[in-house]
Amino acid sequence: MKRHKKISRRFIRTHLLVVMFSLILLIPLFNILFSIVDDVEDSENRAKQPLPVFNPAKLDIFPSQFETYFDDNFILRNLILQEYNRFVNFSLHFSAIPEKAFIGKNGFLFYSSYELENYRGDSLFTPEELNEFVAELRYRDSIAKANNAIYYFVLIPSKHSVYPENLPDFASKLVDQNNSELLMDELHAQTNIRAIYLRNYLVSKKNDELLFLKTDNHWNELGAFYAIQRLTEYMRLDFPQMKPLELSDFEISYQYRKGGNLAEMLGLADDKRMWEDFIHLNARNSADIYVSDKKSYTPLEGFAYPEEYEIVYESNNDSLPKILMIRESFGTAVMPFIARNSSRSVFIFDAWQHKFNDAIFFNEKPDIYIQFVMEGFLRQMLRYSREERQSRSLQ
Repeated sequence: MKRHKKISRRFIRTHLLVVMFSLILLIPLFNILFSIVDDVEDSENRAKQPLPVFNPAKLDIFPSQFETYFDDNFILRNLILQEYNRFVNFSLHFSAIPEKAFIGKNGFLFYSSYELENYRGDSLFTPEELNEFVAELRYRDSIAKANNAIYYFVLIPSKHSVYPENLPDFASKLVDQNNSELLMDELHAQTNIRAIYLRNYLVSKKNDELLFLKTDNHWNELGAFYAIQRLTEYMRLDFPQMKPLELSDFEISYQYRKGGNLAEMLGLADDKRMWEDFIHLNARNSADIYVSDKKSYTPLEGFAYPEEYEIVYESNNDSLPKILMIRESFGTAVMPFIARNSSRSVFIFDAWQHKFNDAIFFNEKPDIYIQFVMEGFLRQMLRYSREERQSRSLQ
C-alpha cells in the first residue's frame, strides 16, 4: 500500500511537470489565437528578419536563418525586451545596450559609438591625417573664395563635451586633446579659415537652462539658438547687414512629452520616468521668412530621409546674403534661425558624409557656405572627402 502511494505521487509529479511544460510551450500559440496579452510597439530602428523560404537545396543555411527569424519575431518579444530594459535601467542603473547608449548622472543618457570615441580620444588623428584634413578644408575654402563666397567650418559639440560632469567615470577623456581640439588648433595655427568650435559658447550658456535633451543626443531648440547666435556674430564681421540674433525675438514655450531617441533605443521612451520638457522658441515675427520651392537635387541612394535632403527658405530681404549649409540631424533645429538672416538659404542633408558637394555649390552660387559638422563625424568626413577627391580626379 505504501509502495502504491509512492508510485502515485511520483506519477502525479511527473505528469504534472509534463503538463506544465506543455502549457508553457503552448502559451505563444494561445496568444496568437486569442490575443490574451498584446505586445508593445517595436522600438528598434531596424528591419526584422522575414520568415525564410525552405529550400531543400540550401539546408545548410536554413537553421541559422530560421533561428534569426524566431529571435526577431517570437510572441511578446517587444514586451519582454521592454520589461527587461526597465529592470536594468531603473533597478540596476545600467544600459541594456551599452554599445548604443549608456546612462549618465542626473538622468542624462548619452550616445555611445563615435560620439563617445571622439570625446574620449580613443582614435586620434595621426599627424598625416591632420595635415590631410587641413589640406581638404583649405581646398574647400579656396573654391569658395574663387567664387565670391566665404567658407565657414562649424564644429558642433556633442552632449559629452557640453555636459562632461554628467558622464560616468568610464566615459572620461583619455587624452589632453581629442580630435576636435587637435583639428581646431591646427586650423587656427596654419590657416585663415573661419573655423568655429561652438563648445565653449554653449558651456557658458548651459547653467541658465538645459541646452540638450536629457533623453536624446541632440540639442534642443535653445541650444540650437545659442549655436546660431554665436555663428551669426562671426558672420556679421563679413556681412554687417545681418542682424544680431536675440532671444527676446522669440517666445519660449514648453511641451512635456515622451523621451527622445536615446530613450527610444532603450525601449523606454513611453515610460513616464523618461518624459521631459521640450523647449520651443516661437518667433514673434516670422512673416519675413517662408519655406520655398526646391530645385529637386537628387538625394543620395539609400538615404533614410530623402524628404529632408533639400530644404529651402527664402525671405523678403534681398540685401541679405544667400547661404548654403551642408548639414546633418543637428541642423534640423537651426534652419529657421539661419533663414532669418538670409535672402535664400539652402540646407542639404548629405547623409552625414559632409562632402563639399561641388555641383550644388556651383548651381546655388551662395555668398556663404557653412559646413555644419557634429564632432563625432570628423573621421567619417575625412573618409568621404577622400572619395570625393577621387571622384573629381576621374572627371
